[in-house]
Amino acid sequence: MSSFEDVIESHNTASHKLQRTQPFIIKFRQEYFVMVDKMPLVVKPSTMAIAVDVLLKTFFVFYVHFARQSVVALTLLQHTVLGIDGSLSAKAMKLLSEIGL
Repeated sequence: MSSFEDVIESHNTASHKLQRTQPFIIKFRQEYFVMVDKMPLVVKPSTMAIAVDVLLKTFFVFYVHFARQSVVALTLLQHTVLGIDGSLSAKAMKLLSEIGL
């Protein structure tokens, strides 16, 4: 895919087919974007760390709950990246102890 618009259209089509409603990160060339409701949010400075930070914050800003499939990983990131002490599940606590954070 050559243009950013093609990438966005492709992700929106895939999201519709998968019924994806969660915010997510995409990378186009050297830029990161957080997709929220089919709209790209530009990540500046464009690094993966900032993209993850923005992604996690979109869940709070737009009051979106973590999907069941990603709740463990996102709760763990919320705890380690944002320092928000939510209720970590047993799976998240086990993963946290295994990686030594």
